[in-house]
Amino acid sequence: MGNLYDIVARRSLNYAGSLNPIIYLTVRCFFESFSDKAREDDFFMDFLERKLFIRNNWATKKYKLFKEKNVDGFIYRDTLSLSAFGIIAESYLMLKIADSSIIKNKEYVYSYLLPKRTSSSRNFVYYFNGYKKRNYSINQAFNENQNQIAIVLDLEKFYPSIDKLKSKDIFFDKLDISNNSYIYQLSEKITSSVLEQSQQGIPIGLNINHLIAQTYLDEFDKQLNRKFPNKYFRYVDDIVIICDASEEGDVKREVMLNLPNELKINETKTDRLTYDDWKLLSKDHDNQNESLHDLLHLITAYLSMHPSKLDTLAKDIRKAGYNIPLKRVANQAKNSKFMLFLVSLFEKKKKYGVTEIYFMKAEIIVGKLLALKKFYTGQFKELIKLNYDNDNSAENRSNTQHLKYIINRLLYLSTIDELSELEIPNTEKFNDTKEVIYALSSKDLTQVIRYGGKVVQTVCELWIENEFEILDLSYDDLKKITSIDNVIDSIIVMALYKIINFNMEDILSMIDIENQEYIQVVLDSSYRVKNQDNEFLLEIQGLLKDKSLEEKYYLLTTKYDDKEESLLSGLSLDMGYSL
Repeated sequence: MGNLYDIVARRSLNYAGSLNPIIYLTVRCFFESFSDKAREDDFFMDFLERKLFIRNNWATKKYKLFKEKNVDGFIYRDTLSLSAFGIIAESYLMLKIADSSIIKNKEYVYSYLLPKRTSSSRNFVYYFNGYKKRNYSINQAFNENQNQIAIVLDLEKFYPSIDKLKSKDIFFDKLDISNNSYIYQLSEKITSSVLEQSQQGIPIGLNINHLIAQTYLDEFDKQLNRKFPNKYFRYVDDIVIICDASEEGDVKREVMLNLPNELKINETKTDRLTYDDWKLLSKDHDNQNESLHDLLHLITAYLSMHPSKLDTLAKDIRKAGYNIPLKRVANQAKNSKFMLFLVSLFEKKKKYGVTEIYFMKAEIIVGKLLALKKFYTGQFKELIKLNYDNDNSAENRSNTQHLKYIINRLLYLSTIDELSELEIPNTEKFNDTKEVIYALSSKDLTQVIRYGGKVVQTVCELWIENEFEILDLSYDDLKKITSIDNVIDSIIVMALYKIINFNMEDILSMIDIENQEYIQVVLDSSYRVKNQDNEFLLEIQGLLKDKSLEEKYYLLTTKYDDKEESLLSGLSLDMGYSL
């Protein structure tokens, strides 16, 4: 099973990494500074359990999650995050809940699946695995009768609409029925604390709330599965039911009849797909023998064996016009355990052996990148001939998804000039990718800051790799950023990645009191929080104390160990992640 301390660390870091780089940084600092003694005995786990049993109020911070940009401007979701220690305690709690088997995965629900092994490096099975499994199951159902159709229904404002008191009762009834008082008591205080901090529904941004939402729909799922056995599939708020075309009305009525009263179907997202429509939406977009992920792993293993060749490889790759963030790859390559993990991965896939990687020439790696670039460029030229709009048809969604997949890989395989020349469709679904390219080509970051999340992280990666100068944001530049309090995380992340400078007094004059303290305590290790009631900021202060900007940058761009995830941000721009 491995050391429980390290398992909780990986789960916490992989979770924090999907939320926000600043939260990731604080979690990483916690584990980097904790004593070695905690790894050797039960002290750390006893410490977490004691806090879960007795702490009534858990430190949190509200922040904005970019949802979409349309003709009316930017739309954000309200999101809640636990502090670093809260995330660590929650990860331990999730591990205990999964091990207890109180909450079991259902064969017809494919989102937020609890891992079967304690040694898993995630609190939930990687979301894309569940997504692929759902698509495979739907394909199987369709294959039984290709003349049937798929009714696709979306639950409107799912998390904000859930009755939080009723959902809390259902969740704790589930724990109570199991007669497992230990898990009940372990969950009670942290769950009650975070739910109390929501004015409407259950907060987005916490793992325990995904379990609450799952149990909230338990009875609904059971009823629909009984009515449509092996034809009912749910992924969070997305419901798919396979049926005869003549049953479409009955399906919708059955869903409405069994839904909790406060939940509604979003009629604007209701869809009716034929078998051919579904094949379009579920096809695999990468049919290359060697993907960009494979080549990134190869480069990492190569640099692990030849750290002195970083500059030569970087020069060759840059000369060929690629934007592979080698500085980040090189930092990860310093981890010897990660190198051994990659070699075992290659051997498993029967790709490369240790000797082959060791004696590989840099030009071989560049040649592999060139072949991949030609493949993706050819795909782009074919896909761009199709029509794209904001319509929600299966064909448009499939084409858009495929084209975004290709463009996101070209971000790392093209020069900035080449990216600027790409004729990307002028629809809302491409706004984030177009903004990345515009920010890099124009050296103007005032608009991209409003997107946050992976959009900002992608710009940071490519800005550094292209060795652009640090951008000084003037008072007038900062004034261009409307609703700056909503995007303070973006500004902090860019400062941590050292791609922007600004006068602290300028920005302090534009933001509210809490964010004034927030930006200073993250960026200035000597700053001391004035509001002693703000436990979230006090925790950041304790964790980042005496950490220089260089140390913070190093922790952001390296890995705790080989089990921690490491993906380039731009490869998943289409996944909807944001700060």
